[in-house]
Amino acid sequence: MDVTRGFIDGMAISVLNPKIAVFFLALLGPLIPVGAGPSERLAVGGLAMFIIGGWYVLAAMMLATTGASAWLAKKDVWIDRLLGIVLVSLGGWLIVH
Repeated sequence: MDVTRGFIDGMAISVLNPKIAVFFLALLGPLIPVGAGPSERLAVGGLAMFIIGGWYVLAAMMLATTGASAWLAKKDVWIDRLLGIVLVSLGGWLIVH
């Protein structure tokens, strides 16, 4: 897969995923003042998109240039198990509390 196709696929997944939009509405909604105009609201949304986009680019560059993706691919089963334990533990803690 060439770089352009990977970029387009990644952007399409991010833009078309409704969970991402709901997350940012929930996260940024309380931070916008009640009397904020459309330009202020767009500025906050644009800043969030810039920060998240920058993070995705940085993470992708780090994985592609350091060999970390090969290491992660070899350890994927153990990473999945560890994250599964963490998430199940967090769910159990939430149920108890």
